Amino acid sequence: MIWFFPLAAAFATAAGLVYDKVILSRFKLDYRVFTVFLFFFLFLVTIPVALWWGRADVAIFQPVYLIFLFLVVFLAVIWNLLLYRAVASEKLVEVELIFMSTPLVIVLLAALFLPAERDLKIFLPAIFATLALLWAHLKKHHLDFSKQQKGLLVAIVLIGLETILVKKLLAVYSPPLLYLARSGLIFLILLLFLRAPKWKIKPRATWGIFKVAIVGMAQMILTYFGYQLAGVSLTTLILVLAPVLIYLFSVVFLKEKLTPKHIVSFVIILASIIYATALN
Repeated sequence: MIWFFPLAAAFATAAGLVYDKVILSRFKLDYRVFTVFLFFFLFLVTIPVALWWGRADVAIFQPVYLIFLFLVVFLAVIWNLLLYRAVASEKLVEVELIFMSTPLVIVLLAALFLPAERDLKIFLPAIFATLALLWAHLKKHHLDFSKQQKGLLVAIVLIGLETILVKKLLAVYSPPLLYLARSGLIFLILLLFLRAPKWKIKPRATWGIFKVAIVGMAQMILTYFGYQLAGVSLTTLILVLAPVLIYLFSVVFLKEKLTPKHIVSFVIILASIIYATALN
């Protein structure tokens, strides 16, 4: 059952990114305003979960873990702003195409910095699954990135680095409590230092962001449980399903066509996940 948390996180990730785009586009929100309100609600909805399941070791007050937490928050502030700037201004399919390389970065960094993650039975399937995903969506053999897309590339590296630090912090934090601390500190930093042109938003937009926060909280806590119980590499491998699920949702609900490359990619990803989970 160690695959349950990352699998559930994959579904939440797929739903969350689509809904983020819907809210940003429908209400024409500035990405900075969206991000501040989002992290306020993320902190809010995580409180009851942390009160129920939150646990921590006294070691959280040791300098090394305080530094790790500071770095997690610092990296998360930057990459979330870069991500939502891209989501607000770019087509979702363009964001997905770049964001699909995230698992590859995470797996490579995990193998580099976390000795326990150097398991070829997981590492190789994760690499194959990610490359299959990228291959399925490769249309042109040239690189031409906008300013927002270049920022998204930076965000991917920062996400990978944050993941390594999160894994280390999960040795002394339970996932809900760590996410509560992370989201609360990010909100405070954004509120104090971020300058947005217009802070007032419509009640319907506020309600939409609140619903996004519920999905986001579930996604991140499930992912953290996956890192803690299944490891970074296996969790990341299963999370490769998220972009696939987005495309399957688009086929079912938006009547978009599925190409042969998508089908082959899906089979490779599914086979990689089954192989890795069967051996662990």
